[in-house]
Amino acid sequence: MQIFYNHEQKTFYGFIDEILHKFNHLNYWEIYNDSNILNNTTEVSMCEAITLLQKNKQRISVPVGVIGTNKPTDNQYILAKNIGELLAKLGFTVICGGRLGVMKTVCEGVALKGGISIGILPNLDANEANEYVSIPITTGIGLARNTIIAAASICLIAIGGSCGTLSEMAFGLQYNKLVLAFTSEFQLKNIIHLKEPNDIIPYLFSIIFRIKPIIS
Repeated sequence: MQIFYNHEQKTFYGFIDEILHKFNHLNYWEIYNDSNILNNTTEVSMCEAITLLQKNKQRISVPVGVIGTNKPTDNQYILAKNIGELLAKLGFTVICGGRLGVMKTVCEGVALKGGISIGILPNLDANEANEYVSIPITTGIGLARNTIIAAASICLIAIGGSCGTLSEMAFGLQYNKLVLAFTSEFQLKNIIHLKEPNDIIPYLFSIIFRIKPIIS
């Protein structure tokens, strides 16, 4: 799919099934018959389109959920940090469990790029949050906080993990959320397994621009 952006009007255009569409103010595509409008636009990549959308009034404020292991390997640490940085650069808020392991590392990546992270804590003590969390939210509901993370996310990204992560993934699927996994521990139906941080971009693009994922 080719995406074009009018910087003056802050409007997106794209060809869907070879028909020109405009991404309207309700964040839906509508057929647009005047192809001359493209004379005032610039073709942009999926990554650029996400970043531009997140800078204007149509931005998606629902956070991306990141879940995973409390004891990341060196590779998982690097992966979580890179994903945090990427999500912040794209303009997304991140929501997670707010404590240690992948939760801490992804928040560190978000903080490095000046982004915002939300930590949903199981207990009533905000001091349990890691030092990189922007907004700690205490719940006092223990493991039941896992359902809040899943429900509050636009999608879930899993990095390693065990039973707690599995529960969050299951809640995500029950809530019809897209679940992206950087883990081989779980082979659940409808989970999409990825390898590199940039692999998430086509899926985020498909969610916020409401189209079928474009996977190169």
